[in-house]
Amino acid sequence: MRSEQQFRLHKAVQLDLNHISTWAEECRKCKVLWHKNEQVNYFMMDNGINVFLETTSEEKDLGIWEDDILKFLSHIGHIYSV
Repeated sequence: MRSEQQFRLHKAVQLDLNHISTWAEECRKCKVLWHKNEQVNYFMMDNGINVFLETTSEEKDLGIWEDDILKFLSHIGHIYSV
């Protein structure tokens, strides 16, 4: 069972996503980067439809790979694998 603090944090994140979805052009392209193995299903509204966000443990953004613990280990691994 989640603690009250975790519940408030997830609620705050979802509220932020609700605000972002009002100006995001393509919510279906958005992803959630897992942090500390917490698996929470977040969603964004796209033309009045709830779109559940895809989850990932690593993501490339602006040419930099980041992993779920917000370190550059994935980035370094991708550089050396080339």
